[in-house]
Amino acid sequence: ETTEKYIVGNYDIEVLSIPRLHIEDVKIDQSTTTKVEIPRPGIANFSLASSGFGSIYVESADTLKWVYNLDQNELQQNIVMQPGSYRVVYRPKKTKQTIYTVDKRFTIKSGSSQKIILY
Repeated sequence: ETTEKYIVGNYDIEVLSIPRLHIEDVKIDQSTTTKVEIPRPGIANFSLASSGFGSIYVESADTLKWVYNLDQNELQQNIVMQPGSYRVVYRPKKTKQTIYTVDKRFTIKSGSSQKIILY
């Protein structure tokens, strides 16, 4: 828990998490404390068969929104993420055909970790 002092007014807040959180119209009053609660994150543990290209997307309704690119050269990656439903799309570097693309859905829950194997 952190306390910061701000000038009285209304603020739009952007939290630099994965994915970023946008909290709009937070009202700051004189001589009061305004609490802004951020969900406790979880951890996504990715295991890749070989170096390659991968991206994480957040799923909402019928749309996908880009969140994060995986490191092309790391076979094991641990990413701290906000709770939610996600999809990862990955293709090994040496393959040229889309048939080798791996598309997996996963869910992150607060305070827990999720292992995602991309083989």
